[in-house]
Amino acid sequence: MKYTALVLPLAGLASATPLAHAVDSTTESSPLRFRFRAGHLPSQPHARGVQKKDVVVSNAVPMRKVTNAGGNNALRSVWKQPLHKTFADGWDLTAETNTTTPAARLRFLIHNQYIVPIQIDDQELQVTVDTGSSDTWVVQSNFSCFDPDVGQIGSEFCSFGPVFNGTFKYGSVPDVSSFALSFSNGEYIGGAAGYDDVTIAGLTVKKQQILLANEAMWAGDGVTSGYLGLGYPLGTQVFSSSDPTYAYPGSPTHRKYDPVFTSMYKQGLVDPVFSIAMNRTSGEGWLAFGGLPPVEHEDDYARAAIRPIEIDNSPATKTENTYYTIVPDGFVFGNLNTSNLTFSNPTWTADFNDTKPSQFPVILNSGLPFSFLPRSVVLPYVLQFSAPVGRFGGQYWAPCNSTVPPFGVTLSGGKTIYLAEADILQQEFTQVQSYEGLPVDLCLIAFMDTLPDGPFYLGDNFLNNFVSVFDVGNSEMRFYPLK
Repeated sequence: MKYTALVLPLAGLASATPLAHAVDSTTESSPLRFRFRAGHLPSQPHARGVQKKDVVVSNAVPMRKVTNAGGNNALRSVWKQPLHKTFADGWDLTAETNTTTPAARLRFLIHNQYIVPIQIDDQELQVTVDTGSSDTWVVQSNFSCFDPDVGQIGSEFCSFGPVFNGTFKYGSVPDVSSFALSFSNGEYIGGAAGYDDVTIAGLTVKKQQILLANEAMWAGDGVTSGYLGLGYPLGTQVFSSSDPTYAYPGSPTHRKYDPVFTSMYKQGLVDPVFSIAMNRTSGEGWLAFGGLPPVEHEDDYARAAIRPIEIDNSPATKTENTYYTIVPDGFVFGNLNTSNLTFSNPTWTADFNDTKPSQFPVILNSGLPFSFLPRSVVLPYVLQFSAPVGRFGGQYWAPCNSTVPPFGVTLSGGKTIYLAEADILQQEFTQVQSYEGLPVDLCLIAFMDTLPDGPFYLGDNFLNNFVSVFDVGNSEMRFYPLK
C-alpha cells in the first residue's frame, strides 16, 4: 500500500473526494481511529471443499521487486502532505517537535514494492501486489497527470508504466459515475469503475469489477501501471457519491463489490486461500492462489487468527473483515518484550475479554516495505543498536556495521518467529551523518513508530522471512519460515 499507511494503505482509507480537490495537499487531515473487536469471524466454506493441509499449487505467478527510492522530482511537491506527528530529527531520540513528518521523508518506503503481471482483456500490465487494499486498478491511455502546485502537467511526469489501451469490456458499474482514491502520502487517482476479464497465474476471472484511472497525481516508478488489491470486499473504495462524509466502508454510499481474489474463489477457480513468498536477496518471489508456491520452507508453521478491526463511523467493520489484521501474543525486541507493557488506548480494548493489555493489532501489508509499530516498542528496540543511532527524515538509522538485536513476533501457542538481520538493518539504504565531528556511515532500520492510535503494520521486512498463507476461508494466517 502506497496507501498503505500510510491506506497509510491503509492504502489508508481512500476517500471519494473528486480529484479536482486533490491538488491542495497542504492540509493535514485527522487520523483515522481504529479499534479491534472481540471474537473470531466464522469460517466460510471453501469453494472446492475443505482444505486439510497446505499444498503446493500450479496457480502461481513470479513476483519481482521494483525499487525507485528517488521518485519523480517533477512531482516532489506531492510529498508536502504530513503523515503523522513525529519526534525531532538528530541524535537525541527523545527530543520532541511540534511539526509533522511529510511524506517526502518516507520516499524510501513508497518506491520499493513487489509486482506481478496481470492481463486485463488481452493486455498485460505490471501491478503492485497489495494485501493492504482491495481495489484492482490500472491507468488508462490518455490520462491526465496533475501536480499539486501547478495543476495539469505532462503525463510522463506521473511515471507510470505502460497504460491500458482500452475501455471496459462489459460496461461501467451502474450508480457509480466516477471514483477517486486519495492516499495518505498525497497521491490521488480518479476515473471510472467497470467490468472486464482479469487473468493472473493462469486463472481468468470473468466480468471482474476493476477501476480505470484517467486522472492521477502520482510519482511512479516507470514500470507499474496500477495495483492488485488482495483485501476483502469491505475494503473496496467505490462510492456512489463524492461526499467525503460517507467515504468509509459500509456507508450508505459505499458500493462494496467482490475484489479479484474473492471473485476467483466464488467462481470456483481456487480454494479461498492465497500465499506470498518474497526473496530479500534476489528481489524475486511468488504469489500463489489456492495453496502454496513452489518455494522451500520449513514444515512447521506459526498461526494467528484474522480478526475484525473497527474503523470509527463504520459499524460494518465490527463484524466483517476489512484488512488482514492479527493480534500477536507479543513481541520480542532485543533483550526486551511486550509482556510488561500496557497499551491502554480504550478504543483497542473496549470490546475485548480475551486479550491482555500488552497486546495490540497489526495489519499484514505487502504494499508496505517497512513495519509501523508503537513507539513504546520501536524506541527501546533501536536504542539497543550499536551507537550512534539517529533519527533523520523521520526514520531511524544505525551504523551499517552495527550488531542487530533480535526481533520476533509471538503468535498463537507462544510460538515466536524472528526476522532476519538483513530485513531489519537494510544495507541498501544508506547515508552519511556527522557525529562528534566525524562522518558515520548509517543504514536504515526498517521499523517506524507512529501515532498511539495506530494503525500498525507488519510490512515486507516481516513477510520476507516466510511463506505467508492468507487463509480467507478459515480466517487464519499461517507463516512457514523459509529455508
